Parts: sequence; structure tokens; C-alpha cells
Amino acid sequence: ERCFDAWLSDVWIGGGGCGPAPRIVKEGDAVSGEGCVRAVPGGIHEEILASTRGRSIEYHIKSGPFPVSYHRGRVDFEPHGQGATLVTWTCS
Repeated sequence: ERCFDAWLSDVWIGGGGCGPAPRIVKEGDAVSGEGCVRAVPGGIHEEILASTRGRSIEYHIKSGPFPVSYHRGRVDFEPHGQGATLVTWTCS
């Protein structure tokens, strides 16, 4: 759960060090982040659709200034040895 919490705060909310931090447009669930909408540079809005703390997060591009017919991301967190977590991030 520590890795999940760090990803949510440092990457989703903090931007992961990729330019200015996103602006939170709508707060989501305080524990899982589900329902949170963020605005990232370029006028793109992303939303966490489903989330289970410590296990996975699914999000999509909700809107933006360009024609995107589909973008969905999933981040999985899997225990991987003592004190380690395997993070798998996929997009389609």
C-alpha cells in the first residue's frame, strides 16, 4: 500500500516530476483516488475510473483539445519480495 500511496501522491497529484504539477479539478475518494479528475499541461483532463488501494488504478483521458477516440491506462501494484513492489503501467 505504501507504493500505491506514493504513486497517487507523487505521480497522479504531483505530476511525477514532468513539468508543472497537475491541477486537481475534482477530488476523488480520499483513500483510493477513485473519481479524481486532474488537469495536466495541454488542457488534458484525466479521471481515475476505478481503484483498489494497494492493487490497481484505472484512468482515462476525459477530455482534451485534440481528437482522442480512446486512451485508458492501468497501473498494477504487485508485492515482489520483501519490501518491494512490482509496478506495471499499461496504456491502450
